[in-house]
Amino acid sequence: MSLRDDRSATFGRYQIFPELRVLLRDGEKIDLGPRAFDVLWMLVAAQGAVVSKDALIASVWGGAIVEENNLQAQMSAIRRALGTDRDMISTE
Repeated sequence: MSLRDDRSATFGRYQIFPELRVLLRDGEKIDLGPRAFDVLWMLVAAQGAVVSKDALIASVWGGAIVEENNLQAQMSAIRRALGTDRDMISTE
């Protein structure tokens, strides 16, 4: 039985560890709030497929009723964290 919790995904210069809740850029830890991390993980896990706003909100906020601007704020936080790589995330 394996108790490892270091499963990860790589995208560009980034590596994300969903169980450890760690995002690395070129091996350096990037600070990202918990909701923004969850949004980013959903996008990475989708492997380039479009993820709807409704799906993001339902998953990240656990079915709670939230305003769409909450998601927009988390997307802004992700883009800030990605810095010059912010274009890796696109919205429609």
